[in-house]
Amino acid sequence: MASTMSSPADPIDLRSRATERLQGTGPDNHHPSPAESLRILFELASSPASAPAALALLHELQVHQVELEMQSEEFRDSLAELEAVLARHLQLHDCAPAASLVVDAGGMLREVNGTGCRMLGAGREALLDMPLEGFLEPSGADALTILCHLLSDGAARACCQLALRTADGQALPVQASGTRHPSGDGYLLSLIESGQLVIR
Repeated sequence: MASTMSSPADPIDLRSRATERLQGTGPDNHHPSPAESLRILFELASSPASAPAALALLHELQVHQVELEMQSEEFRDSLAELEAVLARHLQLHDCAPAASLVVDAGGMLREVNGTGCRMLGAGREALLDMPLEGFLEPSGADALTILCHLLSDGAARACCQLALRTADGQALPVQASGTRHPSGDGYLLSLIESGQLVIR
């Protein structure tokens, strides 16, 4: 009568199947949870035939865990460095000598740097969604309209003279330079003071 007992499992085959189960590359393509992974390793380690394979696999997993921890640390360091670079660029952008504005196709302010806030005489939150022409002398509003039309018609860059209204009733002459926004929606404007305050 033939024996129904199975022969001892091949450690290499056990290790191969365990690796597939732990990595989720087996027939069911199932990625086990950490608890399932430990259970699989415990099952392998409890058998004398597969214990060496289980220990070798455990060592590989430990090495892989250390690699992941090192990658995570490098990622955190890179993220901190990028955040520091971004903060420096934002500070430079805000403190640039020129006002930097983004206006949409309707002339509404969408972005403004710190210099722009000081030049327009209001805080960033108060300026956003406000029409830029509301801060301009009438002649400046007309010049801004022409500048935006030139950019819309395909000009790579356009310049004009504007006069900003100041809170004390004076006009501040500025040189405006503009390009189309990279997204194609609106315009990037740079304003630089071009002279002394002119009393109207």
